[in-house]
Amino acid sequence: MFDLVQTKNMLLKNPTMDTENKIPILGQFPDIDTQLKEHIILLEQYKEVVDESNIVSKTNPKGIITYINSKFEEISGYTAKELLGKPHNIIRHPDMPASAFQGMWKTILQKQTWHGIVKNKKKDGGFYYVEATIIPILDSNNKINEYIAIRKDITRLMEQTQQIKKQTTDALTGLPNYNKLAEDAEIAKGKTLILLNIDLFREIIDFYGEEIGNQVLHDVQKKLRRLLKKINKKFNLYKLYGDEYAFFMGRTTTNEKLEELTKFIHTYVNRDGVLRTSTVDIHYSLSIGSYTGVEKYSVNKAKIAMKYARETKKVYYLYDDIIKVQHRENLNSVRMLKHAIAQNKIIPYYQPIVNNKTGKIEKYESLARLIDSDNNILLPESFLKAAKRSKLYPFITMAMLDNVLTMAKNKDMEFSINLSVEDIANEKIKSVIYEALQAYPESQSNIIFEITESENIDNFAEVKDFIDKVKQFGCKIAVDDFGSGYSNFEYLTQLTVDYLKIDGSLIKNIHKDPTLKIIVQAIVNFAKQMNYKTVAEYIHTEEVYKAVQELGIDYSQGYYFGKPLPDVL
Repeated sequence: MFDLVQTKNMLLKNPTMDTENKIPILGQFPDIDTQLKEHIILLEQYKEVVDESNIVSKTNPKGIITYINSKFEEISGYTAKELLGKPHNIIRHPDMPASAFQGMWKTILQKQTWHGIVKNKKKDGGFYYVEATIIPILDSNNKINEYIAIRKDITRLMEQTQQIKKQTTDALTGLPNYNKLAEDAEIAKGKTLILLNIDLFREIIDFYGEEIGNQVLHDVQKKLRRLLKKINKKFNLYKLYGDEYAFFMGRTTTNEKLEELTKFIHTYVNRDGVLRTSTVDIHYSLSIGSYTGVEKYSVNKAKIAMKYARETKKVYYLYDDIIKVQHRENLNSVRMLKHAIAQNKIIPYYQPIVNNKTGKIEKYESLARLIDSDNNILLPESFLKAAKRSKLYPFITMAMLDNVLTMAKNKDMEFSINLSVEDIANEKIKSVIYEALQAYPESQSNIIFEITESENIDNFAEVKDFIDKVKQFGCKIAVDDFGSGYSNFEYLTQLTVDYLKIDGSLIKNIHKDPTLKIIVQAIVNFAKQMNYKTVAEYIHTEEVYKAVQELGIDYSQGYYFGKPLPDVL
């Protein structure tokens, strides 16, 4: 990587003086001579360490390769003779167009270090993925002399990532699943997402058994597919979690159109009246929630509409109508929040996290609660949205930090505090966090910051800077709800985290769904290779707990171990 041998030989050939520049060199001053030799020996050892574990190359300012190490030859299949003097695009894979490197060149030409993931081509036509760091080397005039590129081979990790992304089919019905819906939503913007849910399906399974429940799902699936061929040929029917189905409708689905569609669906699905088997007759209906203005994460909004439909005893609800109701509710929520903040009634509840090897509680997740004027304990969904919209959210973070840091003081266990990507982007909230950590030195090493909504990270430098700063205090970092929806493995290679919390949607049925086991096992394998600890959420039965233990997950959290409480055990 460095021309150490050439430099050393040049110095040893002329050991007394650089006559042109009048600089004393080797031989004239024995102490300096000895120190310089020692530095050269150290640099040679550093080179060996870097070369041993990394793919290294150097190019001149025009991108012509001037040096590659043996690891480069081993991974690419090219020899140094074949690459030296050639432009670097000789190993560029067709999947990486020239435009993909525009940002890289812009960065390094500005004399800044570039980081990124690149797919390269091998000599035999194969490929490999690398996590690359390219560093401009400057001369004494601050001009770029050359570029040094240090790469890590991450092919195996990328293949695991792609394997999980291919899990786009529901194992039971063969329909496209949530992951596929997330992909298709990108081309369905402006459409209306219809979400369907079979009423009392859990009761059907509990009473008649899982086999009959599966028959119900297949029956609904067949009828809905035939229906969609008649009314909506362009988009698929999707099978989501449990008994949920989804499909798209036109851009302007009004209440009138939705009511007409609902009647049509109910009539069509219940055409035969019942699901007939040799032993039982089952009547079922569908509740429907919809959301106009589809984007990748719109399923949650359709679920909110469905929840409103059930709570108001309707068979459907349009999400857009809920917004009108929420405007009125937000005014009341803001008044309640201001009172709770003034009266110190924002408090943490603690849910235990158990070490799967020892069975002992080692950590707690700190969850915000609000005590209202009637002494009711309210969950975050009752007040967090209003807090963010009214700019009161930093006060909630401040209250949580103060309470949790006090609880964590000199404790022999860790406490996690949830932070969204939006929180990390908020300079006021970050200042509150840094000041609070400085005020509680005895608690710093017991704090874990749990990053929620991590798929929304679009400014890695900002998040990385926050992580680096809190780690200087001794805090740790967890990524919450990993595996939900369409989790991105790639960003984890750019952040230094300590824990991956595997989303409950992948855990709650893992004891009876082989597909979920495959997905979770891949996440666990990925985490182990990255030296992350794993936490399984939504452990609600002994069967689920045993399943996650068998998969090698490090920690577990859920109602099986305990509900959130105002104090620790």
